[in-house]
Amino acid sequence: MGACMKKTLTKPYAIAKVQMIPASSNEEKHIHLKNSEFLKNDSTPIFGSNLPRRSSLVNFNESTAPDRTLRRGSFSGAIDRKASFTKVEKTEDDKKLIQSALQKHFIFSNLTDLQIDALTIEMKQVVYPSQKIIFEQNSIGDNFFIIAKGKVEVVINLKVAAVLNTGDSFGEVALLHETPRTATIIALQETKLWALDRMAFRKILQNMSHQKFSENLVFIENIQMFKSLTKKQKESLANAMTVETYKPGYRILREGDTGDFMYIIKEGTVIVTKNGTEIRKLIKNDYFGEQALLQNNFRTASVTAVDKVICLSINSEGLYATLGSHLQEIIHTNTQRMAIDANPYLSRLTSVQINNFVTKTKVTTLKRGHTIKIAGCPIDFIIIVLRGCIGTKTLRVKYLEIFSFQEVLDGNKALMENIVVFEDCDIAEISKMDFEECIGGRLNEVLERNDIFKVIKDIQIFQSIDSKILEKVVKMFSVVRFRNKDVIFTQNQPGDSLFIVKSGNVDVVKNGVVIRTVGKNDYFGERSLIFNTARSATIRAIGNVECWILSQSQFMSIFNSQMKAILQERIDLQDDKIEIQDLCTIKLLHQGRVANYFLCVNQANKKLYILKTMQKSKIINLNLIDNVLSQKKINSQMNHGMIVKLVKTFKDSARLSMLIEYVAGVDFSEALKSLKKLNELDSRFYAGCLILIIEYLHDHEIVYRDLNLMNIIIDRIGYPKLINFSCAKSIQSRTFTLIGTPHYIAPEMIAGNGYSFPVDFWSLGITLYITMYGMLPFGNSLTDPMMIYQEILNKRLIFSSTVDPLSKSRDLISSLLIKNPNQRINAEKIKSHPWFVSFNWDLLSSKQIKAPFLPVVPDFSLEAKSAIDNYRTSLDEIIRFESQNDFYIPRFNVNNKWDADF
Repeated sequence: MGACMKKTLTKPYAIAKVQMIPASSNEEKHIHLKNSEFLKNDSTPIFGSNLPRRSSLVNFNESTAPDRTLRRGSFSGAIDRKASFTKVEKTEDDKKLIQSALQKHFIFSNLTDLQIDALTIEMKQVVYPSQKIIFEQNSIGDNFFIIAKGKVEVVINLKVAAVLNTGDSFGEVALLHETPRTATIIALQETKLWALDRMAFRKILQNMSHQKFSENLVFIENIQMFKSLTKKQKESLANAMTVETYKPGYRILREGDTGDFMYIIKEGTVIVTKNGTEIRKLIKNDYFGEQALLQNNFRTASVTAVDKVICLSINSEGLYATLGSHLQEIIHTNTQRMAIDANPYLSRLTSVQINNFVTKTKVTTLKRGHTIKIAGCPIDFIIIVLRGCIGTKTLRVKYLEIFSFQEVLDGNKALMENIVVFEDCDIAEISKMDFEECIGGRLNEVLERNDIFKVIKDIQIFQSIDSKILEKVVKMFSVVRFRNKDVIFTQNQPGDSLFIVKSGNVDVVKNGVVIRTVGKNDYFGERSLIFNTARSATIRAIGNVECWILSQSQFMSIFNSQMKAILQERIDLQDDKIEIQDLCTIKLLHQGRVANYFLCVNQANKKLYILKTMQKSKIINLNLIDNVLSQKKINSQMNHGMIVKLVKTFKDSARLSMLIEYVAGVDFSEALKSLKKLNELDSRFYAGCLILIIEYLHDHEIVYRDLNLMNIIIDRIGYPKLINFSCAKSIQSRTFTLIGTPHYIAPEMIAGNGYSFPVDFWSLGITLYITMYGMLPFGNSLTDPMMIYQEILNKRLIFSSTVDPLSKSRDLISSLLIKNPNQRINAEKIKSHPWFVSFNWDLLSSKQIKAPFLPVVPDFSLEAKSAIDNYRTSLDEIIRFESQNDFYIPRFNVNNKWDADF
């Protein structure tokens, strides 16, 4: 494998024919790369000749694309943009020719008949005289063409490559993204063309997909069976359902047949018959066939369309792939969660505790009159009513209510009366012992720890600490009590403990003056856990006060030396008091079209940073306002040890600046070259890190959209660090932009019908395939994006004959590279996959597993000292550098407060 890897690993980075859009998207990744490739002087490009380069980044319709005239550079004019396009009525022969041409091309292969019809209607006519150039090679174009009548010549690099005739098509890449034409097209005779522009193409797909999705979602939300599904589950279901149309008289279901489809009526009427006798009619919003999903049995009746009937349908396999379980299990699980959310005590459990709880309960279906428990037995159980009604002679417990919870909370008691079923019901039951095991102890104690956890996770000093370690920290807190006017500690006294107010209020007194009063869940003394600093104020109790307290010695006892060093680094990165005047410039790292990157040093603590500066005028001219503000917003949310940290932002009248964590290391592809051969253990280490990163992003509702080897830096301790958030987006539902690196793009992004978080798991699958087998699964020898996309959509995933068919890693990769996003494996299932059996996720997240590879990183201490000694302040260097380059004058009028949130 090692030889194969060395031979093929650079293929994912061959320069494709797609240009990088937006202009700033591909810059940031290079700043953290192999340090020996850094600038020798201000004019030398950062890219060394031996540095592998990724496939080009593509982007469409994100409101971030730079202005065309600025981007075009030396390209020839886009002649097809200047032509006169006319929308004309099409004959049946015209429609047949257009649809025949569309069906020949992979871009249109997955579209519905309705979408094909809409595109056919949208196409406009344009006529070119003989010898007229339709477009030139390297020009930027918007249109896809079908030859209605005539003949054209294809010229590549001044040589005739082909001749196209009536019914042939060309220029299809323009429908996906803005990119230079790969050939010149010349009319050999008067030629009539049908043309479709990119904006119209994407808008039709997006609007029709959104309409279908929205209609499906409305129907699902109105179905009682699905009421307990979460928003994400309903959206997944809406996306997975297909539309079926039936003519009057068509028998949709036949009594006695096997079947596993459920149908929801969107339009029309059906009759339900049993043994030939009509038993009822069903209309819009009614559903049938659901028993196949609930009980997997034979059809108990026939269903026939009365008039034209349109239904939404899904089968049990599709439902399981979409929701991850059988429908009845999902309904029961979600109903338990709803009951828990309504309980004032159980609702304070963490999501992990709740998940453990509902997983452990036993669900039972009972008939009216059944006795559940008899009088005299101990109350050491909890029962949640999922359907129906249970109770005693004096008590009724209905849907979403919980029986015996208070008794379990107060301590074991005996039942005074029998518990019986008053209405047919479903109940979820768990013993007290199992309940406490699931949540991690006695409920009162667990809830108190949860309260502490909620407070400390928002304290800056704890934000970089893994949640598993924080769970250990909260168990170390103890309670101390103070009476009225007791002094908890005094100003200037050495500090060694953190206090959190559990109940009551305290005064904060500075130099004898009360500066504020704080109460429950407020905290003070947090810096004492790390730094031996004197107390900055006196804290005095007002009335009776209870505090949770954690000492420095307790806190530090859970960290080994490596963990302490990592913690210190993360704390240093949270220093938001730093100002741009505190920075001295060591060197210019990279001059981009939008941003300049400087390696800087903090004069006070000698810590290195990257300062990214952007002229406001360039941002405005290149139409990048939304992109820049989105990047800043997303980066500000990120606080994960394997994601590059945005430390602070600065702005003045001329520019915006971002102070970014400096990551000394090499990109992942360079690390793989050094490793030469990756065994299963090493592959699992990197895969585990990437899964934790993606899980964190998705928990924050961020879809990354450009996971690839060049956006992953291996830092000085060998752990991956994700950089470059230019393609990331915060989403609530689906999005439609084609963006990212061609070889890593998921099929649903290419199809244009909308996508969501599963695209990141596809990219993860591509990345793992490369790391394990040394080549790309799709388009390994290709650089043309259109050919790459065609393979992604149509080629079957293939593994080398040397790969064990029963390999667990192969199975995981196959689960990640499923073309249907609804069936693709997610983070939760990946972590429980057999390949990760016995894998210690806690040790990985706290970076206690030894990394397979440690990069060689340079020492900039001498350069940093020189910069400080010569007082080369970053702001001065920025101004000096910009004065030597063209300073853009804004050409568009924008709100002068557009950067208020930066």
